[in-house]
Amino acid sequence: SSGINAEYGVECEMFKKKEYGYHGKRDCTGCLKPKLFSEICAEYECPPMEGVGITGCGFVARRMLGANWAVTSIDTSDKERGQTEAYWRLFRYINKGNNRGARIAKSAYVITRWFLNDEFQVESGQMALYIPSAFQAKPPSPADDKVTVEAWGDAVLYNRAFGGDITNNPEAIDKHFNHLWKALEKENIASYPKMKITFEYMKPGCGSQRTEVMLTADSFK
Repeated sequence: SSGINAEYGVECEMFKKKEYGYHGKRDCTGCLKPKLFSEICAEYECPPMEGVGITGCGFVARRMLGANWAVTSIDTSDKERGQTEAYWRLFRYINKGNNRGARIAKSAYVITRWFLNDEFQVESGQMALYIPSAFQAKPPSPADDKVTVEAWGDAVLYNRAFGGDITNNPEAIDKHFNHLWKALEKENIASYPKMKITFEYMKPGCGSQRTEVMLTADSFK
């Protein structure tokens, strides 16, 4: 459909904004497509995924295969601060903050899961880091008791990706979740109603960002 690139699940939005990159200020105009997922996964290891043969206008679907993840809770009383603290707990875990003193990775694939109540308001949150394959069989134990290692099973994810810097812009996230819900409804696809998932890749410069909003086919445990 117009303005939708089904391959990326992205809505192209025409706007003009200021970006502050490595070489100072410049204007970004036009459709800010998300950075390619394959390029992100070439930078650091993403969890194994496979296609499921489902796509539609404004979303793509893929199966994320079962793996071990490092998980920590987010203090939802102050989401911004809670997410920052959760991120640094996971960062310390992969940078020698574990029982082996191992540097698991310099950076890693991280997602945020928001659990919703019956009124679809956020009740709790988790941030989770995919443990790279070299440590999957026997993940190091976290030194921080607020971080745990969990084995997650396969999960079918419905993804919508978009570009641009959405730092401190929860309204943009909510807008794209609404677009995703509507796109799935149009295809008569039911999703699990009590969880929202986000993945954010933010680097300076035009075209160097990717945000994905995700819904799941089930409870994703």
